[in-house]
Amino acid sequence: MQLNRRRFLLGATVAVTAAAAGLRVNARQLASGPQARLEPVSDTYFDRTVVDPYRWMEAPSDPDWLPWLRANDAHARTALEALPDHASLLSRLGELGADHAMVSLPYQRGDRFLFLRQAPDASWPVVVAREGGRERIVFDPVELAGPNDALSLVFWSVSPDERFISLGLGRDGTEEAVIHILDVESGTLLAERIEGAIAPGPAWVADGSGFFYSHGGEGEFGTQAYRADISSRYHRLGDDPSQDRVILARGADPRVRVDPYDGVTLRTFRNSSWVTAETSTLANKGLWRARLEDVLAGLPRWIETYSPDQGFPDYAIKGDELWVWGATGEDTGAVGRRDLSAANPNLETTMATFRGGLFNQSSLVDHGLYVSVDGDGYSQLFFISNEGDGLELSLPVQGAIQDLAYGEGPDEVFVYQTTWLEPLSIWRINAAGASERIQLTSPSRVDVSDYEVRRELVVARDRTRVPLTVIARRGLARNGAAPCMIRVYGAYGESMAADFDPLALALLERDGVVAIAHVRGGGERGRLWWEAGKGATKPNTWRDLIDCAEHLVANGWTDTDRLGIMGASAGGIAVGRAMTERPDLFALVISQVGLLNAVRFEAETNGVANVPEFGSTATKSGFLGLYAMDTYHHIQDGVRYPTVLLEHGANDSRVAVWHSAKTAARLRAAAAPDSGDVYFRVDFDRGHFGGSVGAEINFRARAYALLLDLARR
Repeated sequence: MQLNRRRFLLGATVAVTAAAAGLRVNARQLASGPQARLEPVSDTYFDRTVVDPYRWMEAPSDPDWLPWLRANDAHARTALEALPDHASLLSRLGELGADHAMVSLPYQRGDRFLFLRQAPDASWPVVVAREGGRERIVFDPVELAGPNDALSLVFWSVSPDERFISLGLGRDGTEEAVIHILDVESGTLLAERIEGAIAPGPAWVADGSGFFYSHGGEGEFGTQAYRADISSRYHRLGDDPSQDRVILARGADPRVRVDPYDGVTLRTFRNSSWVTAETSTLANKGLWRARLEDVLAGLPRWIETYSPDQGFPDYAIKGDELWVWGATGEDTGAVGRRDLSAANPNLETTMATFRGGLFNQSSLVDHGLYVSVDGDGYSQLFFISNEGDGLELSLPVQGAIQDLAYGEGPDEVFVYQTTWLEPLSIWRINAAGASERIQLTSPSRVDVSDYEVRRELVVARDRTRVPLTVIARRGLARNGAAPCMIRVYGAYGESMAADFDPLALALLERDGVVAIAHVRGGGERGRLWWEAGKGATKPNTWRDLIDCAEHLVANGWTDTDRLGIMGASAGGIAVGRAMTERPDLFALVISQVGLLNAVRFEAETNGVANVPEFGSTATKSGFLGLYAMDTYHHIQDGVRYPTVLLEHGANDSRVAVWHSAKTAARLRAAAAPDSGDVYFRVDFDRGHFGGSVGAEINFRARAYALLLDLARR
């Protein structure tokens, strides 16, 4: 049956018109949302047939696709912006975010700091230089933005002499960038423009005369081919970019294996003549090395350092020393070193060993290596000297290390720290543990003295103890009356680390509760914690979330009719499957750019890269694992589901927008009459990542207004 486009657009159009005319719209009286046409497609995986009723949504050229997305967005915006608390929340969130500028760690040269700063009301960051206590904006991308341009900074890197900065500027969230080269002293851009570049940022050669960069393939956006045949190229300043030489690509050098969907990255090092070549999907694969002068001369002699079938750990090179660090066993990690000039360059000396958390950030300096280790949402900082001495350094504040970067001194490092209730702070720390705060933003004016953080351990159904962070007003009555939002992720070994969220105060001030569930699949308790929520063990992720939610209800923090869960990207698996397994437990489920149709993810741009984490339909066990974590295929007819808010960027190249689109359509078609509403908001100028503080403020206003509205019903 073909969709009557005029009919399904009508309800949303009338509501938008009424709101624009100043008429009050009662969100609860709006239509339940646009209905989608049914065109079932059946696939057989081994002995199981899977029916996909909305496969047509995977074809961006379908004439119903964009109109259906726009109708959903209009319906969601109209309904949510009409909620009683939306306007007041939007105002308060604006106040809370007003002094919450985002900054990067700085590059330092003498008395000068170079860094990025993004104001709360800005869509992109500016390049700032601070010298002698005075600041100047070196460059503002507004100079390149056209009317209504959704510009974003995809990456940046600074030349070793800090004379030039390469800026990768993208549009509409696609993550494909045009490289512009900024002369720091003059604040002007060089003439050349390099199109089709992708992250990571360029790797400059020591004299600042050029850099290596990654260039995307030629495939169509939204298809697997979009990430195929990535190459690494070299650009010399002043040359025509169309003449940039391909250094490595699939089939370019018989000594380096590059698979069709591999990323290809070259890295240089500030104090070494070696250059490395990396291949990866989302997981590291092969690592080779060659002398920089040979690579630039077009005669590289690549030496395999780690086989593509083995994978490589985190590493850096200093002189002829290769330092490596990473997991060595189920719950252990180590730092090692190799002498690349030795007769046996593969002989590795163990410098230090660790047990418990996962390595997170690192920085190799002249006198040794700094590494941070994460556990239960908090970080420890260690320094391993060139002589092999290991020392834990006291941190200025107890919290999480979000980034480390080389300082100017031989044993100095810049540390970017956050806590659950304190804004970012940047510190310069040395190997003796001395610390000095570097103030790159104005002090926060947000008062958090009325709130406290509690660290609890939830006994899961299999007796595993799952960490749970609870943030609430001091002395909050535990009578089940508080609206509560649980944040969750649980994938790739990434920790939900202590991170200040000033916007959460808008909910806390209304006697709400914010909780962070540190479920399996993350890295909070080491490699075993990650592996226990990965692939075939993925059900632990959403069942840990369910058990954390039941713990909050049982202990009076909230009740089921006031409880929301929120996850983004791979966190969509956790919230989606928690909803389909326990629809009675939640009042609200929010998925941002969520991976909700796992059985089909291999068909999209980033699908092959996700196979090591989630599995593949190429094997029966892989299919069964993917089917188990697929929200879309676990939605059942006639079930009463909670209210659902789905948000997605139309230009998402990591998790296609059809994950959310199919789920919205299926929920509306299948859910019982007394189910909650389904809102599907689409940002047509965005990809996978959010961008500005302003965009996050708008999202939180919608999410919190919806939770508060449900809590008072």
